[in-house]
Parts: sequence; structure tokens; C-alpha cells
Amino acid sequence: MLIYPFTSWMEFETKIGLAPDFQKDFDSVHGAGSWAKTTAALDASVEGWFDEVRVMIK
Repeated sequence: MLIYPFTSWMEFETKIGLAPDFQKDFDSVHGAGSWAKTTAALDASVEGWFDEVRVMIK
């Protein structure tokens, strides 16, 4: 299973962070303002402490 914006395991293993246009793509899929709403909910529930997903199953 790969998660956007990664199209191959090699790309995933050599890339850090999300693509610069990830927020725009997220909003186009989930509706305008959904990125801000999602990140605000995350920030409120974790008191500023959160981390990226670091483990994926090949």
C-alpha cells in the first residue's frame, strides 16, 4: 500500500515530507477548506504533539 504522493517504494524511501501541492490536492478531493479543518482538529486533540506516519508495510 502506498500513500499519496508516493508512486513507488523507491520514491517513498528517498523522499522526505509531502509534495508542495499536497494541501491543494487534499482540498480538491475532500472539499474546499478540508485541509485546514482537518489540521485544526488534529492540533486541538493532540495539544501540538503529533508525528508523521513513519512505518508502512511493504
